[in-house]
Amino acid sequence: AEPRLAPCVARGIMTVLVLTLSFVMSASGKTWHVSPDGADGAAGDSWHSPFKTIQAAVSAASAGDTVVLSNGVYALAEPVLIDKKLAVRGFDDGNGRPSERVVVDGQNRTGCLAFLVNAENAITGLTIRNGRGAAYVQGDSTVYPGGLYLKGGLVQDVRILDCKTVLTTEESVHGRG
Repeated sequence: AEPRLAPCVARGIMTVLVLTLSFVMSASGKTWHVSPDGADGAAGDSWHSPFKTIQAAVSAASAGDTVVLSNGVYALAEPVLIDKKLAVRGFDDGNGRPSERVVVDGQNRTGCLAFLVNAENAITGLTIRNGRGAAYVQGDSTVYPGGLYLKGGLVQDVRILDCKTVLTTEESVHGRG
């Protein structure tokens, strides 16, 4: 006769496996998809139903999630304000360099990306261009100007082109433009 596990031992092993899988899946975070051809009313949870704007994905995301941008130009009317730990990355085209096909564009009228929390944020594989001016957060006098403002984290394979800071305060803004 073959040895068999007692039903209570088998249930215990299954419970441990399910809990372990749940923890691993939740620890890695969710991936949110963004495409210039998407819709902000979409689910954003796949390439079949992507958000249109980066801000919609950021709003839907939780700390630890990843926002992936497909190829295209994301023309901003206002800066994307990110108030949680996130990874934002361009669609990986496999060349190991900043993507020229994933572009966050301030259109010479607004700042681009502002990460407002000191966390292990990650920005990879995209181009940020034409960032101008400064973003202000209600109740916060800090300036978030230019192309990218990052309080803590990693920037890898990102090109920042033609971004300028216009200071409207007498306070200096070191290393934020």
